[in-house]
Formats: sequence, structure tokens, C-alpha cells
Amino acid sequence: MKYNGLLVVLVGVVCLALAGCGRDESSLKSVSSLVDPFTDEKTAPVNLQTKAKQGDAIAQCRLGVAYSTGEGVPQDYKEAAKWYRLAAEQGNANAQALLGSCYSAGEGVPQDYTEAVKWYSKGRGVPQDSKEAVKWFRLAAEQGLAGAQSNLGVLLFVKEKAGRQNC
Repeated sequence: MKYNGLLVVLVGVVCLALAGCGRDESSLKSVSSLVDPFTDEKTAPVNLQTKAKQGDAIAQCRLGVAYSTGEGVPQDYKEAAKWYRLAAEQGNANAQALLGSCYSAGEGVPQDYTEAVKWYSKGRGVPQDSKEAVKWFRLAAEQGLAGAQSNLGVLLFVKEKAGRQNC
């Protein structure tokens, strides 16, 4: 169980880093390297959009990242959430976590912690273990990781809300 919990935390942190949770865009790769390292940067957004429109879940997720950061396209959180949703509905775990991040932050969609947890919990298909998740998010949050701090807050909020409903 500890391995599964750690996997969930690591996937969540990586996904949130890709989503630019702290919006540190310098840490993200350019759109061209996300599509294909041999693609010319000027044509990368077009190639990515073509693949995304054809239903490629990886391209849809990456296009969502591009819109979230404004890398190669105008920054547009609503458009980012749209592409994340299309990829997430196809089972793309990264897109599911990134869509969860959108709901958590209220970027491109109305802020909705219940919806955020729903999408976060779909990522990577591991058994849900909220106690283990809280443990690992707390450890990461104590080290100053903003994404982990946000996730910890969401999990604790949802757990408290669920506890009150069961009383």
C-alpha cells in the first residue's frame, strides 16, 4: 500500500508541475519538445493542434499544457481545461490530474473541490487510499511544494466535509 500511495503522490506532483501549479513557466519544456524533439518550434503548435483535433489524448493533454502556460499559443485557462477534459475522458492519467488542478484552482472552470478530487483520484488507476495520500502530501507540503500544499488542503477539506455528512 505504501508503494501505491507514493506512486499517487509522485504522479500528482509531476502532473501539477507540468500544469505549472506555481506558474513557474521556466521549468516547462517548449511546445515543440512536447510534440516531437525534431519538430520546428514554428510548426509545433499547429502539429500539436492537428493531433489533438484528431483525438490523440497525449496531444490533447499537451495542448492543454500549452494553453495553460501560453507556450506557443495565447494563454487561455478555459481552453486548457477543455483539452484536459477531452484527454481525461479518454483515460489519460496526466490530463485527469491536470483537470483536477484546474478545478482546485478555479482556472478555466468554476472552482469545485469535489470535482477536483474526483479527477485527481482517477489518475494512474491505483486503489484510493486517502490516509496514505494525506501522509505523503503532508510530507511534500512540509518541504514547501505548493502543489502538495494545495492537494493536502483539498483532501482535508473533502474528508472533513464527508465526516460531517456521516454524523
